[in-house]
This record gives sequence, C-alpha cells and structure tokens, in this order.
Amino acid sequence: MRKITLLAFLTIYSLGFAQTFPLDFESTTTTYSFTNFDGGVATKIANPQISGINTSATVIQLVKGAGKVWPAVKLPWQLQLI
Repeated sequence: MRKITLLAFLTIYSLGFAQTFPLDFESTTTTYSFTNFDGGVATKIANPQISGINTSATVIQLVKGAGKVWPAVKLPWQLQLI
C-alpha cells in the first residue's frame, strides 16, 4: 500500500511542476534574460536551418569563450537543485 501511495504522490507532484515543451523562444512579448557563465554567451537569433521537425523561427545560440572548457547559460525558470 505504501508503494502505491508513494507512486500516486510522485505522479501528481511531477504533473504539478511540469514544464511545457518544446520551448521555442517565439514570444515577442517575453524578454528572455540569460545568465551567462564560465565563458558562454547566449543570444536569441533567427533559426539558420529550418527543416524537418526543426521549424522554430528563433533559436538560442551559445558561443564558447576562448580557453573555457564548460561554458554554459542559465535561463531564469530552470529548476535549481541543491
């Protein structure tokens, strides 16, 4: 019984905090603020290769700085795990 209760709780919890995908950066009213770190610089650009299932008009481009191994960018709505 405890396993069923735990499974039901985890299912309801995960549905309540689910994100909507795909994330397409198409909104003209939303300002996408990126936190660049460790040499990575992200910008919203026009999609250079629209084909197949990749039909978004805009994408995020991450450029790695010189000498950095793990550049990254953080979006403000990403889940923070501590």
